[in-house]
Amino acid sequence: MGNFADETALLVFRLEEIEIRRKNSLSAGCVGIFELIPCSGQLFLDSIALDVLGIKREDFRESYTDWMDRIYPPDKEAVEKSLNLALVDSKLKLYHRFRVLKDEKQEWVLGVGGSLLTEIGSVSKFCGVFISEPNQFNNCPTHNVPCQFAPK
Repeated sequence: MGNFADETALLVFRLEEIEIRRKNSLSAGCVGIFELIPCSGQLFLDSIALDVLGIKREDFRESYTDWMDRIYPPDKEAVEKSLNLALVDSKLKLYHRFRVLKDEKQEWVLGVGGSLLTEIGSVSKFCGVFISEPNQFNNCPTHNVPCQFAPK
């Protein structure tokens, strides 16, 4: 039987390794995480999600409206509809491609997420990721439909 302190130290080391790999993978893939508290509208974004959405940390008020304000106006209604459907039916997942206004240019973002439920089955949080998409998607004419890469 091993020493408890040694086993604990090894476990902590392995967890730290996993966390470093997770952070590196998310950063390399331009994948930011979000957590929305639907009842309050409070939104938590990590630093990558802020960058993907083009929000400066000092301008972020941890509000759902901070995200909505970044979405290109013609895309807002469809994004809100997709999110509301996923909040009403926890079996549905948000999988929506939308444009944000970043540095006065439109950039494509993919939002993917789902509901976390309380013990009684109501939505407590809506969590997921925002993924920055390559510029090849900039000519995509539709929302919520997989796009083809533009020819090089």
